[in-house]
Parts: sequence; C-alpha cells; structure tokens
Amino acid sequence: MTKGERKDGAGDKLYADQTLKEHVVIIGGNEYIFKYHELTWAARNRILSEALTVDTSDRGHLDLDHYQRGCLQAMIVEHPFPDELNIALIKLGEDAGRQLAKIVPSSRGLVEEEKADFTGAPSEVQ
Repeated sequence: MTKGERKDGAGDKLYADQTLKEHVVIIGGNEYIFKYHELTWAARNRILSEALTVDTSDRGHLDLDHYQRGCLQAMIVEHPFPDELNIALIKLGEDAGRQLAKIVPSSRGLVEEEKADFTGAPSEVQ
C-alpha cells in the first residue's frame, strides 16, 4: 500500500465522528437532553494545551475543571440551560457535572502527576 492509498476505501473512518449525538442527564427524575459532536484530535489537543501548565520542576499540572469545561463547550451544540453554556457549566451541580463528564474524552494518562500535586481548584472564569 502506498502513501495516500486506502486499503478498503474507507479512510474517512479515521476522522472524528461528527454525527449529532444525544446525552441524557437525569436529575430528580427529570431528563435533560444535550446534543453534541465528538471532538476532533486537534480540538482536544488545543483544549488540553490551554488547561496544562508546567512548573519550574518541569512537572505537568492539568486543570481538570478547565479541561472538562473546555471540552463540553466545544462539543455541546444544544442544551436545556436558560443561561449561556459557559455560564451554565460553571453553575452545574455535582451530579449533573458527573453525568456530563461522561462524554468528555478521558484525561487519564495525559499528564503524569501525583495526587498530592493536584489541588482540584477550579480555573477562574475568563
């Protein structure tokens, strides 16, 4: 196989799935529907870069709040919030946030850090 040649003619399967998907969050017996697209590799990397800092000891620190909110803002195209999405994500309750986080690409293994290094402090609203 040469460069650019596709074995089965389906190289487009390598691209991020841009099919509109639905994710249901259930709070107090009520269902809230979120419509979203998967992130492209480039979009995920851009968000990760924005959420990552390196200290003077060359240790990486991932601001998990910034990463998850950045991913959700880039992915979600329809939501039930009365507020703008970026404001609503800051106001989320823990249960709703945990359920929405299921659609965010995993951050595991992206940055090597010890538990003691992660403060868990949310990033500031910009």
